[in-house]
Amino acid sequence: MHRSSLPLLLATLALGATPAHAEEGRLHPRVVTASSALQSNWAQFQENYQPNYVADDNPATAWVEGVSGDGVGERLTLQVGPARGATAVTVRLRAGYQKSEGLLKANAAPKRVRIDAKNATGVVATGELSLPRAMGWQELRLNLPADSTLSAVEITILEVHPGSKYADTCISDVAVVLSSTEPYRASVENARQQAILRWIESRRAMAAAFAAAPKAYPFASQEFAEQKLPDPTPAQLAQLRAAATETDALLAKGPMWRPTRKSPPAPLPDGLHQALNAVDDALLAGETSFFETGDAWVKFGTEGGIIDGWTTDTRRGASHVEWRDQPGGAPRAVAWRHRASGDDRVRWSTDTHMLVRYDDVGRAASVYVRAEERGELHRMLERLVQLEWSTEGKLRAVTEVYASAVLEPGIENGGDAKYRSATRYTASSAPSSP
Repeated sequence: MHRSSLPLLLATLALGATPAHAEEGRLHPRVVTASSALQSNWAQFQENYQPNYVADDNPATAWVEGVSGDGVGERLTLQVGPARGATAVTVRLRAGYQKSEGLLKANAAPKRVRIDAKNATGVVATGELSLPRAMGWQELRLNLPADSTLSAVEITILEVHPGSKYADTCISDVAVVLSSTEPYRASVENARQQAILRWIESRRAMAAAFAAAPKAYPFASQEFAEQKLPDPTPAQLAQLRAAATETDALLAKGPMWRPTRKSPPAPLPDGLHQALNAVDDALLAGETSFFETGDAWVKFGTEGGIIDGWTTDTRRGASHVEWRDQPGGAPRAVAWRHRASGDDRVRWSTDTHMLVRYDDVGRAASVYVRAEERGELHRMLERLVQLEWSTEGKLRAVTEVYASAVLEPGIENGGDAKYRSATRYTASSAPSSP
């Protein structure tokens, strides 16, 4: 979508002009993250206020911050890059909950925001935008240093218009328009937009599934609340190292097996979505059968095309199984690898190794994931997710240890990962804020 296709209804703050040789086009994010999000019990599922809703061009949906008070200091980040050759970026907002005039007044809305244009290592340009409480788009334009790379746009709430009924501060939509000396790839942007829309539809489908779930559903709650914890302890980091060693040892063994489910997978509650988003649902329950295969890789296919300049190739490795008793019986652990590569704005690849350990009754007890990403940066990401089951057979708590690092020469094997965080997800059946 080009700049002319989004009407500007209110004030524009322009910081400089676009060079004549720059091409302008709409960037769609591959994901939107936020420092918090309001939890809603609509259909007993956190369906309605997630960050990705600012990317659907629908004013009837919104991101709503989730902290107590008015949300000053909360942040929204659109991962739109890497986009090279950037000369300027225009960020447009539908500030407040713009489903209706009434809801715009009832909820808090940003009055002043800071907008940071970022590359992989930091901020390349920043500015502030004052926002009247009004329906429609408002925008800020930032000039960037010559030949910049734009990876993300971050919006921080600095001041709010109080709501007449609710303290929750909302943003309905955000659009990012880039001026760049690189050719605009409409196929890449369209694919990203469609991925966001599919994600939203999947959320609605899962919300409906949870609403109809029986009391015997295998989770203690349909909502797992997220709680930030301090950085991992030395003991937790040692757990990551041990899991990495176990994964590599199992991947070196044969023969290989392929999993099949005996019944359709149950949708994962919130919290588990974030913690287990890289794991095949089939390997999380005790309803999986394995059959031997001689194939090392299963190719999921190729998207895009050479003409459009966008390709994605994805392959999933066959599973390596450590049996508890005998081959074909109950697994003690399953390891596999996943490889993806492509070319949208930069050439990229991700090689992921995974390990699921099971308890003595066949339930997933822990999941380890290690991913090495090469693209704008060379990064290593690791996570160890531990699942706690009740005596009634319901999953009631999940603990995640997460570590990531930008790999510099000399630590190619992740020897000195510096950027680390830990998160705990615990089941909670208490009603959320309206």
